Amino acid sequence: MSQTVGHVDFYPNGGEQMPGCPQNAAVENVDPNNIWEGTRFFVACNHQRSYQYYSDSILNRSGFTGYPCNDFSTFESIVCKPAPSYLPVLESDSDSLPVNPDPFDYFFDLQPGYRYHVNVTIDGTRRNPGYFKVALYGASDNTRQYRIFIGFLKPGGSYDTFVDTERDVGEVTHVKFVWNNNIINPMLPRFGATRIQVLRGQDSRTFEFCRQEKVLENVLQTLSPCGSP
Repeated sequence: MSQTVGHVDFYPNGGEQMPGCPQNAAVENVDPNNIWEGTRFFVACNHQRSYQYYSDSILNRSGFTGYPCNDFSTFESIVCKPAPSYLPVLESDSDSLPVNPDPFDYFFDLQPGYRYHVNVTIDGTRRNPGYFKVALYGASDNTRQYRIFIGFLKPGGSYDTFVDTERDVGEVTHVKFVWNNNIINPMLPRFGATRIQVLRGQDSRTFEFCRQEKVLENVLQTLSPCGSP
């Protein structure tokens, strides 16, 4: 169902394929004694997720944050971000939300964890193939390293992606950046992150971290809040 029907319309994972549900009818190793149960699961799985998500939102009061987008393909392209002025959350109290003030539908990716939008600006000695990762550190916890980009690294380039972390780090206090050349390079290129912007999905708060330094590959670089000594 893709039509808008309510004062706020949510489309988990685009409103189509839900995590954990079979994607086609080619189900292997079917038990003949449970053929009806298996068929019912296949047909109803995506629809059953609606009340399961509802139950989850009662247990997890932060619910599922909706991102305003025109369509799901736009959402997947990392263009859409939380709207600070209107942050709809799919939960048991969603009926109390005000009427949607803009023409967007709301999409969200039901991955487990906490979602951040991470934007990284880098500097370097020359254009070079490689990849880089970022880890978030906060008042409550820290995350593992997440790969933000792989390809040709360009001095002055800006790269962004969504990161779904397993842990809630709380207030983000600093971030760590590391890059890898991905090939043997006798020229010993250097790269570094000059600015990393972290947008927290649950409340649309933005954290910015800066540093002016270029380092060799596999050298861990720590970025502090912009303007700090």
